[in-house]
Amino acid sequence: MKVMTRTVLLQVLLFVTCLRFLVRCGSITLDTSANDVFLGHPVTFTCRVSDADMGLVTFMMQEGGTYAVVCRLMATTGNIVGTPTYPCSRVEEQQHVFSLTIGSTSLKHGTAWMCQAEGMKSSIVHLDIQYIQYFGVTSGSRSVTVTEHDNVTMQCNTNSSPVSTIEILDETSSLGSGTNSSTVEARIEDVDCRHAGPYTCSARNLIGQAVERNISLQVKCSPRPDESTEGGRVFRSALNRSITLSLAVIAFPEPTFSWNKTSGGQPLTNTNVTTEGFRATGSATISDVKEEDFQNYTVTVANTEGTRMLNVMLIPLSQPDTPRNLHVSSITPGSVTLTWEKGYNGGARQSFTIQYRRDGGHWTTHNTMLSEDDDLRLELGDLEADTKYTVRLLAFNQHGSSDYTSISVTTPPHVSDSSSTVVVARGTTCAAVVVFVIITTL
Repeated sequence: MKVMTRTVLLQVLLFVTCLRFLVRCGSITLDTSANDVFLGHPVTFTCRVSDADMGLVTFMMQEGGTYAVVCRLMATTGNIVGTPTYPCSRVEEQQHVFSLTIGSTSLKHGTAWMCQAEGMKSSIVHLDIQYIQYFGVTSGSRSVTVTEHDNVTMQCNTNSSPVSTIEILDETSSLGSGTNSSTVEARIEDVDCRHAGPYTCSARNLIGQAVERNISLQVKCSPRPDESTEGGRVFRSALNRSITLSLAVIAFPEPTFSWNKTSGGQPLTNTNVTTEGFRATGSATISDVKEEDFQNYTVTVANTEGTRMLNVMLIPLSQPDTPRNLHVSSITPGSVTLTWEKGYNGGARQSFTIQYRRDGGHWTTHNTMLSEDDDLRLELGDLEADTKYTVRLLAFNQHGSSDYTSISVTTPPHVSDSSSTVVVARGTTCAAVVVFVIITTL
C-alpha cells in the first residue's frame, strides 16, 4: 500500500514538472509614480513583466467604457510599434521593465490604466487627477449689466477634486462662502450704481493655491450728484484769472455735460468729461474771468437713463468768514487758554490775530499769530488776578479780514487756602462769582 502511494505521488510530481516546462508561469504588474496627480503635472506608469516570453508590451487607458491602446513596443528591442498617443520605452539596463510618461496630465487621464504582454494583463490602476477649476458667475458672463433697483444674484460654480472652499467677495468684504462645496451664491437686493465694480470668486482645495475669477458688475442709473467727492458746487476766483468749474455725478452709462450761464443762457465751450466706473466728472474752464462771469451756471447732465439739471456758482475771492466758537478752555489767576474753530478761508490761506484789554484799557495784540493749519489753541499769560478782560479774535487772508468775535473773561483771585472750593457761574449777572465768562459776537 505504501509503495502504491509513493508511486502515485511521484507520477503527480512528474506531471506538474512537465507542465512547468511546457507553460512558463509569468506575471505582469503596473505601477505609477503617484496615484493622486495635480492637474497639469507629469505622471509615469511602469510595467514590469517576469518569467514570460515577451513579444509586444502594450499600455492601455480606459475611454468610454473600453480600453484603448496608447503605446505599444517590442519587448526585446524597445522599438515602438505604430503611432503612440503617449511615448513609452524600455527602461535602460532593466530588460523586463517598461515605462510610459505623460508630460502634462489633463482631466481625461483620471481613469483606469493597465498594461499587457503575451496575453497577460496587469491589475487595473486608477489615476486620480486633483484639480480646481471654476466657472459661472451670473450665468458665466465676465461682465454683467443690470438696471438700478434690480435684484442681483451672483453664483460661483466650482468643479474640483477634492471639493473646494468657495468665497464671493467685493472690493472690501465677503458676500458669501461655502466649505466643501461646488456652488456659492451672493444676492444683492435693490442694487444701485454704487454696487458696480469688480467681484471675485475665490476657490481653494487641498491643492493649496487659490484660483480666482473676476467679473465686472455694471449698474445702469440716471445722473445724480456725487456727494462723496471733496469740495462743493461753489467756486471762487479773482478777476483776470483762469478757473475750472467741475461737477461730479454718479451715472452709468457715461453721461454728457452741457454748461450754460444761468443769466443769458450763454454756453461754455471749453469743457471736458472724465469717468471712473460709475463716477463721472464734467468740467468747464473760463480762461479770463470777468465781472459778468461771477454768477450761477446750469449744468445739464444726461444719459440713456435720465436727465438732471444742476447748478454751479462762481463768486469772487473774499476775506475769511468770522471764526466760530471762541471760548475759554482753562483759566487761572494769571492766565487764560482760548480755543476756537476756523470758518471758510475765502479761497486763500487764513491766519488769526488775538487782542485783549482790561476795561477801559488799550488793546494788546498777542505776539503769536496762528494759521489755519495750526492747533487753534492759545494761552494769554501775565494777566492780573481778579480782573475782567475782553478778548477778541479775527481771521485774515490776502483779500481782507473777517469781523471780530469776542468774549469777556474775569480771572479768579488768588486763593490762599488750597482746600477752598471754587465756584463757577455763567450768565448775565451774579452776586458772588469766582469766574465769570460772557461770550458775545461783535
